[in-house]
Amino acid sequence: MNREKSIDFLKDYVGRVCLRDPELGIDGMDLLGNMRGQLQSASGGGLRVRASRRAFTLIDVLVTIAVIGVLIGILIPTLSGVNEAARRVACRSNVRQIGIAIALYSDQHDGMLPSSVFLPFDSIVAREASQPQQMIMIRVNPSMASVTPATSPAMTGWDGLGVLHSSEFITDGRLFYCPSHHGENSFRVYAQAWSQGAMSEIAGNYHYRGAGPSSSGPGAPLTNVMYRISPQHSALVSDGLRTQSDYNHRVGSNVFRADLSVVWVPDPRLMVSEALPEKKEDAVSASPVENAWHFFDTSEIVSDVLGAGSINRAALAR
Repeated sequence: MNREKSIDFLKDYVGRVCLRDPELGIDGMDLLGNMRGQLQSASGGGLRVRASRRAFTLIDVLVTIAVIGVLIGILIPTLSGVNEAARRVACRSNVRQIGIAIALYSDQHDGMLPSSVFLPFDSIVAREASQPQQMIMIRVNPSMASVTPATSPAMTGWDGLGVLHSSEFITDGRLFYCPSHHGENSFRVYAQAWSQGAMSEIAGNYHYRGAGPSSSGPGAPLTNVMYRISPQHSALVSDGLRTQSDYNHRVGSNVFRADLSVVWVPDPRLMVSEALPEKKEDAVSASPVENAWHFFDTSEIVSDVLGAGSINRAALAR
């Protein structure tokens, strides 16, 4: 109400001044008309006041950053789980192809499994000196040939699973390496040795058993003839078992069995990995490896998204 009175007073005052003082050289009626229009616009449409924009404060920015951090913290474990699942599938494919190569090799060698200098079958004395903890080796130092029989793989350097490569059942050396490996034996470390063919040692990421029990009874002797292994679900290939860093997945392992199946054996309580030595220099006892094979033989299996994945021997014959 006060604003309207002020506007009326202003209009009346301007009109009187302009009309009474013609020396100003201003047409009072025109000026009054212009001002009246402006004042009516201001009074009729309301005074337009530009609202000030409120900027982000430091607290707003910090809260936003905190929310983004929480969301990232929620998503990272999920993404890591997805990546590990993909690596596990790729690992399983490697183990499957190694298993196929073992089956083909066995069929062509009267059921015999690829031999290893670390698991001799020449005599009882030699067998007692076996070193199953070293059977992640694919190629050994040729100097070992001086202490092994002339028929040993050490004469050519290729040993255990490496015999599958020298026999051309597996031509791509990358199949012997797990994408989840977190130790010191990645394919990158041995890439030059693979490409140059030098007679140097090569380690892989998968452990080779080289033999299996001949019966299901306790203390049954081992046999390196594949069709004599009993029970048939005995494990032959798994993650590396020499040290904790050689055990690729920690919470379980892809395992190839004598019945030609490839299965995932879970170990959520880390019974296998925690029993292995931490350093390569401490891998002097065969007990952790033997206990791990027993664990794989007797554990319940859990198939992943690909299923149990048994290998069809008839398909191999074709």
